[in-house]
Amino acid sequence: MKSVKIAAIMLLAMVLPACSDSDEGKGEGDNSLQPRVEITLTRSESGTVNKQNNFGFKMLKNVMDNGTNTNVAVSPYSMSQVLAMLANGAKGDVHNEIVGLLSNAGTNIDEINGYYKKLNEGIATTDKTTKIEIVNGLWAAKGYPFTPDFEKVNTTYYGAIVQSFDTYGDVISYYKKNMSENISSAVAEVLKNMDEQLVKDFSLNSTTYFKGIWKNKFNVENTSSQPFYGENGAGVAKMMSRSLRCPLYVGKCSESVQLDYGNGAFSMLVVLPNEGSSVNEALDELCEDGFDAMTCQDNAFVALKLPRFGYEGNINMLDVLTTLGIKHLKTGNYTGIIGSAAVVDSASQYMKVTVDEEGTVVKTSTIIGGDIIAPMPEKQFQVNRPFIWVIKENTAGTILFAGKQGAV
Repeated sequence: MKSVKIAAIMLLAMVLPACSDSDEGKGEGDNSLQPRVEITLTRSESGTVNKQNNFGFKMLKNVMDNGTNTNVAVSPYSMSQVLAMLANGAKGDVHNEIVGLLSNAGTNIDEINGYYKKLNEGIATTDKTTKIEIVNGLWAAKGYPFTPDFEKVNTTYYGAIVQSFDTYGDVISYYKKNMSENISSAVAEVLKNMDEQLVKDFSLNSTTYFKGIWKNKFNVENTSSQPFYGENGAGVAKMMSRSLRCPLYVGKCSESVQLDYGNGAFSMLVVLPNEGSSVNEALDELCEDGFDAMTCQDNAFVALKLPRFGYEGNINMLDVLTTLGIKHLKTGNYTGIIGSAAVVDSASQYMKVTVDEEGTVVKTSTIIGGDIIAPMPEKQFQVNRPFIWVIKENTAGTILFAGKQGAV
């Protein structure tokens, strides 16, 4: 039998075409649902949404192309928020590269800041049955305070918590004491594999917890063990099953169903490549055109079989971001962050995803960190010609050995 590959992609409903899951087959308790609260975007902000979705698909594709894991997952929203916070202290080429990658507004960082403030505040109110926690943070090593302007803009627009720490253990302890377990556990995971115990001179973090309950839940009694033809061969999956009316998107090489959570403010789209097509081909189509280019059947009747699935991983994102267009990420001018010459030298993202009959739980934490660059000495001392060498005892000043090195 031909192998069929499946990819599940999490997206916010507000960035999708205006199709919504029908009310047919409402689960018990759905009568308490309130209408979703719409987030109103300007034309420029709508263009920014499309640009960031494209960034997200390309980020996923880059991770897929350069990794060996069968399952991967990324959070475009978490990553783009950290980059936007970073852009507020970046100058010159790297500032323009970040803003150009994220925004439809050219190099207008003020519009990006307003956009994220609007989304972060709006997302929390669109559906009371879907739980979302977003905590942003600015962490500095003790003795390296952030510049007042950088601190002010990120606390005002991103609600960033500003703290100074000695070690990553201090960071984790602070989050355990002051944040929910959902947030603190994700922060602990993103820091687990950091190379150094001491914190970076500066770090920017965005952590998100999402819990969505299906608008149309799967009946556990209908779940059964069925074949799944994966990349590593045939296996057996716990396959959830139900019939429902929902939006169906038809593209050139894939089809997608939209499964709503709660009142329809949030959705999952499951993208299934056509027979003879691959996950990469389906993702290429999404990178190029997104879901807008697909034909939407708003009220299709679908007999759905979807495996329970999950993912957990911590991905190094430094080279990914460079490849996606932030060419000066590692060498950019970040003097607006802490007032000294600095370099970004770490970027990673942790994610944990669980999908079952009830709904979906996602935890993600993204961190970008950097260090202060020691000032370059004014006097250049290059030993690139014949030289004398001396070894002496310093208490008396006695020369023990001396020599001339005319060649090496």
